[in-house]
Amino acid sequence: MCGILGTIPSSNTELFDRALTTIHHRGPDSNGVFHNENISFGHTRLKIVDLSNKAAQPMHFPLNIDNVGGGGNPANRYSKTAYKI
Repeated sequence: MCGILGTIPSSNTELFDRALTTIHHRGPDSNGVFHNENISFGHTRLKIVDLSNKAAQPMHFPLNIDNVGGGGNPANRYSKTAYKI
């Protein structure tokens, strides 16, 4: 079991982090956040299948990665690459 949280547009980071702690019980092993000027993503993780940090969420890549169809957004690059959209 895991928990996800997202806001559009990006919200106050302190308030966002407090909201993420309310779903900590859904993923007590680790958590991660991604903020930019447009969006905030948060994830709490329960390690079940892949116990390594390579499976840590939310997944994002530096802006200089060149993937076809990414549209300049690291989250889109991951989705289109991972799910072949």
